[in-house]
Amino acid sequence: MAKTGGPRRIDLSQIPADALYAELQQRKSRAQGLLRRYERLLEQTNDLRAQIEAEGGFVPGGPPGSVRVRPVNRMSLVDTMQKVLSGKTLSVDEVTKGVLDAGYKTSSSKLRVMVNLTLIKDPRFKRVSRGVYTIK
Repeated sequence: MAKTGGPRRIDLSQIPADALYAELQQRKSRAQGLLRRYERLLEQTNDLRAQIEAEGGFVPGGPPGSVRVRPVNRMSLVDTMQKVLSGKTLSVDEVTKGVLDAGYKTSSSKLRVMVNLTLIKDPRFKRVSRGVYTIK
């Protein structure tokens, strides 16, 4: 069976050593140029960030290199949803509110979407009518 698509294999032993060396030098030179460009752009980004913050603006993501801390919950979202829906039939909005009222912490701005998708996809939940769910 013939091989189609994909890159062709090149036998490096057929290429003169000086040509390989020249190619490596070119790539090294391009990489160094890209690194210098990256450092200039990073410096410009830091300058812009400082100007924005000096004007009282907010820069999403925090300072460069900062890590977003994810809240820690004792129960998973699905387990919390199961607890909220226990013996009840609720809408997606009511489940979302119940999850937050139960103490579930999240930094997501899309909690309702996560709740809705979980209700649709997880076999533990049953759709009663449009946007209304209960536990199976």
